[in-house]
Amino acid sequence: MMSLRRRLVVTAAGVLSAAFILMGLALVFAFDRAVRLHTYAELEDRVDGLVRSLRIENDGTFRLIRNPGDPRFEKVSGGLYWQIGSGSKAELMSRSLANTPLPWSETPPRLGARRSSVMQGPNRQELLAYESNLAFDQPSGQVEIRFMIAIDDAELLEARTGFLEAIIPSMLTIVLLLLASLAAFIRYGLAPLNQLQSALADVRSGRKSSISGEFPQEVMPLVDEANAVIAARAQDLIAARARAGDLAHALKTPLAVLDVHVRKLRGNGQSALADPIAEEVTNMDRVVRRELARARANFHAASHQQPTAAFPIIERTCIAISRLNNARSITLQLELDRSISLLVDETDLMEMVGNLVENAVKWARKTIRVRGRLLDGGGLALSVEDDGPGLSHEEIMAVQTRGVRLDQSVQGTGLGLGIVRDLCELYGGELILGRSELGGLAATIQFSANRTA
Repeated sequence: MMSLRRRLVVTAAGVLSAAFILMGLALVFAFDRAVRLHTYAELEDRVDGLVRSLRIENDGTFRLIRNPGDPRFEKVSGGLYWQIGSGSKAELMSRSLANTPLPWSETPPRLGARRSSVMQGPNRQELLAYESNLAFDQPSGQVEIRFMIAIDDAELLEARTGFLEAIIPSMLTIVLLLLASLAAFIRYGLAPLNQLQSALADVRSGRKSSISGEFPQEVMPLVDEANAVIAARAQDLIAARARAGDLAHALKTPLAVLDVHVRKLRGNGQSALADPIAEEVTNMDRVVRRELARARANFHAASHQQPTAAFPIIERTCIAISRLNNARSITLQLELDRSISLLVDETDLMEMVGNLVENAVKWARKTIRVRGRLLDGGGLALSVEDDGPGLSHEEIMAVQTRGVRLDQSVQGTGLGLGIVRDLCELYGGELILGRSELGGLAATIQFSANRTA
């Protein structure tokens, strides 16, 4: 239930389901009540028909001049019953009772009144009964006569069942339509959150420096707070970059002094003492350079919004490195679409490509190839390949996981790949090392789609 959309859907679905269940029960109750009222009205009419058809003979016997026309009265246990009597005795009854009279109520209705009740029928089924007590004038005086009509409640049950069978599909259809409407309503209602997510993605990728756009008044406090956090983070990055620069300058002077002392020691023939100090100075210089690169790139990655044309930067970097290494006859091939642009700082792109090309120059025999290709998801893969000895799988894992130098005999600080990896990660990218088609190492920088423009 951590999803807001799922929480709203589940809650609304539960409320709707409960509401429709209650509505269904209310409809069944109302339908049952209406059917019972209609049934009692029908029984009352049938009682009136019995009253009009009754004749009392001179000898006091009862006779109907016209039998009720419903065939259920003529069928044993047909579901519809009538009887006429006086006192507690049934004088006349329908054939459906099979000479088994219905039980009169212990207390008859008052004269002229009518009463409904529920009783057991001949086969212990539940009956709805309607009873009337009327006075008839006779030569010997008034005679109280009781009339009763009863119907099997199973017939009403069939009506209720038919009503449910008719209403349930309709209610389910309404529920499904309401749920679909609810899903569309929730999607529309949560659309500002999707818009906010997209705006935050633009800020994270560097396309925008703050969240902009029109949002509902309920969301605007969140937007304002997020913009305040973004602005504070930008200020912190500026301050951190300044502190990193101050630290670098503060360390450079002591390192330079130490380097002077190292040279003096070596000049005095104390190389055994100078070499360990020189090694530590080199390590400290590596740390300073690497952290400076990270601090600068962190600032650029967070604040860079303008696209940088990749081809001119990479071409210029490759040409500069080729000129610095003109003593070696190495062919440098550039295969990159001129239209590709990246949301990456120009200096950082030059440093990433420059480090990879410099590393390739150290190991290449004759050819270096720099190429870029668009990925299926819209990102960019930028590869620097050489025809040198390459690296084994174990060596690649060592470089990627620990950043070690594998060959101390080749000139360099060993910072190149580490700096490239750090810069890639700050821009949301990834450095992948593998085997080149040329036979040597292939170092590939992969940028996601939000860094291509």
